Amino acid sequence: MKKLVTLLLIILFNANVQAQTTTTLTGPAYGFLNIGTDARHGGTGDAGVASPSDATDFFYNPSKSAFAETKFGVFLSPHNPWLRNVTNDVNFRRFAAFYKLDDKNTFSANFTRFNGGSETLIGSNGQSLGTVKSYEWTLGINYSRKLFPKLSMGIGLKYIKSSLFDGLPTNLGFVAPAPSNLAADISLYHHNTNESKVFRMDYGVYLSNIGGKVNYESLGNLPMPTNLRFGTAALIRWGAKHKTVGLTDVNKLLLPSEGILDEYKGYSISIGAEYWYDDTFAVRLGQTSNTKVGYGNSFLTTGLGVKIKNTVSLDIAYLIDATERNLIGNLWRANLSVGFNKIKIQNEHK
Repeated sequence: MKKLVTLLLIILFNANVQAQTTTTLTGPAYGFLNIGTDARHGGTGDAGVASPSDATDFFYNPSKSAFAETKFGVFLSPHNPWLRNVTNDVNFRRFAAFYKLDDKNTFSANFTRFNGGSETLIGSNGQSLGTVKSYEWTLGINYSRKLFPKLSMGIGLKYIKSSLFDGLPTNLGFVAPAPSNLAADISLYHHNTNESKVFRMDYGVYLSNIGGKVNYESLGNLPMPTNLRFGTAALIRWGAKHKTVGLTDVNKLLLPSEGILDEYKGYSISIGAEYWYDDTFAVRLGQTSNTKVGYGNSFLTTGLGVKIKNTVSLDIAYLIDATERNLIGNLWRANLSVGFNKIKIQNEHK
């Protein structure tokens, strides 16, 4: 039983658990909120706060949606495995959509479900004590608006729900917590709208998961995984059909600097690049380096992408786990994005 609880705590909080007890956590709540799963940015080391807008903006920078090149778009990621070296039934499911009301205003919504896996408990006499299941999910909405021709702002609200150890028999003496909470997001994006430039720089800032502490009953009160992401994107055109996008993101968890949470001090840096041929075929490379102790998500990444008639995007990525513990293992990602009603881009020579 202790091994099972410890495993589930690691999975659901991406945290270390104190050796002397299985009910004391050292990490933030809702750790799944800061884990990316899309294949496009998976190929570029999960850097994307200033990348060109697409249907994954809800995770990397919602304010980018104000500069979306289509009227309406959807993102489908029905199954992405996680912690493959620990178990085979931990995975993500993510769906998102955006809609541009006009040139300045865009609304978007997203849903993420994190399945923490299941385990059948066996008693001392070999009898079944039931099946334990754990999952977390979030439903979010975002509004983005162009404040100026090259600057947009986004605000968002999300509802988060956890169900840990669902089905755990009460006679085992452990309370199965099922907390819920609200969190807010705010973001900025500076986009160089002159598409004819041979070289341009874009910038983004995203402060996500702003909220109060989460009460996990017997596990204690844990802080939200408030995260500050900022970075740049540099686009270079090599002629009519060739372009390269270089991406750099910095992530910083904003947690209380006290007690056991001190081990989460640090930051992660994501760098990546993608080469596009004729805006149809993409090759990607990247790396994520993490200085936060106990928050292992360092990868070497690569990926491919293809656009069909500038409407349907198919992306795949392969991530090589570069952490010492190697809990996550090497991962494949694949997803589909669709954009409808291409918007004519008005170049601004300023």
